[in-house]
Amino acid sequence: MNKTIVLILILAINSGLQAQNIFTDTIKILNYNTNNYGIAPDNNSPEMNTTRKHEYLKTIIKYTNPDIIGLTKMNSSPPTFSTDTVVNKVLNKVCKDCYRAAGYTNVSGNAKVNMLYYKKAKLGYISTTTIYAAADNISDINMYKLYYRSPHLEVTHDTIFIYVVLAHLKSGADNEKKRGKEIAGAMDWLDTHIGKLSNIIFMGDFNTQSSYEKCFQKLVASPNAITRFFDPPNQIGNWAANPNEYAMYLTESARSTKLGDGGSDKKMNFRFDHILCTSPIINGTLKVAYIAGSFKVIGQDGLHTNKAIIDLPKDNAVPPNVLNALYNMSEHLPVEMKLKITITKTH
Repeated sequence: MNKTIVLILILAINSGLQAQNIFTDTIKILNYNTNNYGIAPDNNSPEMNTTRKHEYLKTIIKYTNPDIIGLTKMNSSPPTFSTDTVVNKVLNKVCKDCYRAAGYTNVSGNAKVNMLYYKKAKLGYISTTTIYAAADNISDINMYKLYYRSPHLEVTHDTIFIYVVLAHLKSGADNEKKRGKEIAGAMDWLDTHIGKLSNIIFMGDFNTQSSYEKCFQKLVASPNAITRFFDPPNQIGNWAANPNEYAMYLTESARSTKLGDGGSDKKMNFRFDHILCTSPIINGTLKVAYIAGSFKVIGQDGLHTNKAIIDLPKDNAVPPNVLNALYNMSEHLPVEMKLKITITKTH
């Protein structure tokens, strides 16, 4: 046989063996401000109805099918609302016994809390750490440590850790300093305790008017490369002053009228909700990589700046039932992105 042909065959066989030894998977992450979810009706929100909110959230989760879910601004009393009720009334109805809630905290004693949920078939839970809870009227900023449940873990012995920081910062254009203080506290903790490049996601409702706010700059312009975060779609700018330029990335408000559940009616003008990542995720250097172009705002068609999402022109970004659920669940739109997991199987 011709030596050239033999060499080609050997290379082809080796290439095939290498391909067989590469395992990949995709993880979808969802971040959503749920607008006082679970809080009883009062004078400010006489139309609040938790049973209806369960149904709206079920529709949204069924449509998005995330593997990691970060929900903010939920009722803190009783604590079992965010840990048990949401799982039993919503997540189990979408996918029975698929999701688990991470560890609950309320060090700050706030009336509203955040919670992380994950699909147990893909991810395992290790710990919840409160990294900041010192400011007035703020939910705990927690870091959740997860690991990827590789089907080849017994072979590779290679555990992939993913850290998720979930936050809901002080709202209001006049509270920029307070947001800066909150993120400064969280970043101080990360700078002290994270000693090497890691797969870290920092997400939530930051209530940011622009990327030039002190709180956002502390995240994306950190002098510490280990704790410097990046905006996956790279949409840096003055969002509130120039909403039309960032129309596909605006997340609040989905409404132009008050629905009686405490939600804002300021129309679609703000980019408040974010999912940021450290460099290993952006560059894919630690087996977890952001999938380019996968970041999106659910229900955002880019045609409703300064409008409600139900206003004309018809919003075709999602099916009608999902659009209705988004409009009624919260004044915020959820944001999502996808990660690619890559594992080399060794024998």
